[in-house]
Amino acid sequence: MARLEFNRSELHKILETSIDKTLEEVDTNKVFNRTLTHKKITGIAGDVIEQSLLGSPANSSRKPDLIVDGVDIELKTTGIRKPKRNKQYEYEAKEPLTITAVSPESLIEEEFYTSHFWKKAENLLMVYYEYASEVKVDAAGYRSFPIKGYDFHRFSNDEIETLKNDWEIIRDYIRDLHQSSKNPREHYHTLSSALRDRLMFLDTSPKYPNPPRFRIKRAVVSNMVNKRLGKQYDHIDKKVTTIEQFKEELKRLSSLYGGMKANDLMTKFGIRTSSESQKTISKSMTEKIIIHMFEADSSRLNDIDLFSKLNITAKSVTLTDSGLNTEDTKLFPVDLQNLAYEERFEESDFFSQLNEIHFLFAIFKIPERGSNRSDSTFVGFRLQSLSSELFDRELKRTWTDVRTLMIEDKLEVRKMYKKNGQLKLSPKTNVPQTETNLPKSKDYLFFMRGSGSDATKKTLTINGLELYRQDIWIRGRELSKLLIDNPSQ
Repeated sequence: MARLEFNRSELHKILETSIDKTLEEVDTNKVFNRTLTHKKITGIAGDVIEQSLLGSPANSSRKPDLIVDGVDIELKTTGIRKPKRNKQYEYEAKEPLTITAVSPESLIEEEFYTSHFWKKAENLLMVYYEYASEVKVDAAGYRSFPIKGYDFHRFSNDEIETLKNDWEIIRDYIRDLHQSSKNPREHYHTLSSALRDRLMFLDTSPKYPNPPRFRIKRAVVSNMVNKRLGKQYDHIDKKVTTIEQFKEELKRLSSLYGGMKANDLMTKFGIRTSSESQKTISKSMTEKIIIHMFEADSSRLNDIDLFSKLNITAKSVTLTDSGLNTEDTKLFPVDLQNLAYEERFEESDFFSQLNEIHFLFAIFKIPERGSNRSDSTFVGFRLQSLSSELFDRELKRTWTDVRTLMIEDKLEVRKMYKKNGQLKLSPKTNVPQTETNLPKSKDYLFFMRGSGSDATKKTLTINGLELYRQDIWIRGRELSKLLIDNPSQ
């Protein structure tokens, strides 16, 4: 089937007139009529952009979708949303950006610059629509979502180098399977989990027994979106295009600053703290120390281009005579109502968000029990991702149990009582304290905890129950155990 050809100026005009219109308003070819008989249509937004806005027939070709001024262009329609975390950004990507299928048997014969992946990813036309709903909607619900912008996107030379490295890691892993196994196909399901901590920009969606797909990580797409909307990111001088290079830079900084006390680091970098805050090495203090070590000018790690793409969560870890210790860590907010619509753990928000997080641990040794944390000595950095075993056993358990509560309408909000039978009252507001039956830290490695400024501001209502916005946390002692069990990471 012949592909549509455009010149860039006419394509600009078409796209400019679509901004802030809803998908239904640009649906001249009535693509949404299919939703009358099908509630679930994967890619309905892309179908509307391709078939109605651009007037292109449905295209299942392996070639890029469009020809613009004689250049092959791949059209990608992707959802963005208002962030519930990192609210300094206007939007974030709703999900990773799928580029193309991973075809293992042909991939092992390819080289990057002539690969099917690069033919699709070299020149992208990104069309962004806002997923303007707090809960998951069926295909018909996309009608009201507005188009927010577009981008003729080309990756920078450094970004191409990173994509190339990631792609080759995936290809070489499959090559090794073909060389070491009589039946490599039976090992394809390990692709996603085995390479999680080695890839910077790419991952492979875990679709087995169906073939997986090359995806650009959600954090990287969020970075692309915010740059298009005018966000300026800070850059570090050191060139880093692979995870191994990043780890080498962490080793260099660990060697350079290792042995310095926390208060000396703060003096060196001009970090001001109150006398009260010197009793602990806070998250914000840890971030500031890391930012200064990397010689960046930002106030937040995620304002640095590299750290934004890597989706870094920084944590300070204390080393005592009894071992490593870190506090419980908040990971991300959870859309409880959406859990009932999620059918597969591997496609859940739990999985997709945690799958991309890299923990950057700054390790400090405490001189003696009761000492101010600012007297602690900096030991070094460690970069760590969570293991597939934790995903498959612990995270899935939490997801399953929370989802069951939502599906079976068994969520509870209960008043809390003292041992003598009296109501527990909030010390600030004198309002009765409450608790839910969501997973707790005493029983779960990944657990739920509410976030709110005080007991009177419960912003979430589910089936008539008022509760705080819920976040998923990970127990601190498990993070410490990761560092002990994986000393070479």
